[in-house]
Amino acid sequence: MTYQTQRKYVFTGDWKDQGNRVLKRIYRLEDGLIGGWIESEKNLSHEGDCFVYDEAVVYGDAHLQDNAKASGHTRITGSAMLQDHAHVTGRTWITGRAMIRDRAVVKDRAWVGDEGCVCDDACIEDDAGVSDHAIVGRCAVIGGKVWVRGTSRVYSSRPLKKNERLTNTIMLDK
Repeated sequence: MTYQTQRKYVFTGDWKDQGNRVLKRIYRLEDGLIGGWIESEKNLSHEGDCFVYDEAVVYGDAHLQDNAKASGHTRITGSAMLQDHAHVTGRTWITGRAMIRDRAVVKDRAWVGDEGCVCDDACIEDDAGVSDHAIVGRCAVIGGKVWVRGTSRVYSSRPLKKNERLTNTIMLDK
């Protein structure tokens, strides 16, 4: 016997150009909710409760799975991955091979790119960014115009100063 995943959404027939890509609006079958925009079904799993809401867009090889959510005017591109209970919202941009997982939140105008990772209960907000191979986890909250890059590891709840730049740094709570 072969297990086949039941479809949870279909395309509405609405489409828009995004550069050299055509994005299609989705419609959730369970409750009739009109969702956001994806390039193809490879961008959004039919399993779990993951969904693309509002005017959020997902394209390229980017993918949402499990219970991940994208909302607002979020843009998820490249080979970025959202999984578990991750949530991105606002005018965020997730790109490259970035990973947002666990219960992490990325919001406002934050940016995560390259192979940056936001995990655990971490939050990236305002105009903050995570790039290169940096990881932000545990209960860390990165906001303002803070930039975490290089091989930095931030697992601290210590507030960072606005405009602070962390490169190849390790921050842990004592």
